[in-house]
Amino acid sequence: MSAEDIIEINHLTNRYNQAADSGNGEAFAATFTEDGVLEMPGSDPIAGRNALVVSGDSFPQLIEGVRHWTNNQVVEINGDSATASCYLLLMGAGSPPTFMTSGIYSDELTRTDQGWRFTKRSVSLDS
Repeated sequence: MSAEDIIEINHLTNRYNQAADSGNGEAFAATFTEDGVLEMPGSDPIAGRNALVVSGDSFPQLIEGVRHWTNNQVVEINGDSATASCYLLLMGAGSPPTFMTSGIYSDELTRTDQGWRFTKRSVSLDS
């Protein structure tokens, strides 16, 4: 496990967050493999590039002013596969910002020719 891999996976998580918050579906989907899957509570899995683009494009309309805040990421790498987890805070932009919810991301990743990508990203929200 190299520091470069951990930094790249952390940067991937940050790109996911900013793409979701800005509604950039192409950038959002690019954080996943072509057959990547996003699992969120209360909805069917979002699977494949096209569905991920649509989801990424629509996220800001679902939760206006949303900001993903992730931290305490733990990464385990085994060759070209990895798992990761991090805490999630969803905040509403504004002054002052508002707390929406918290949870945990559980990730499965693979190293591709384009770098690390999510193969499966699951979020569980705290009650």
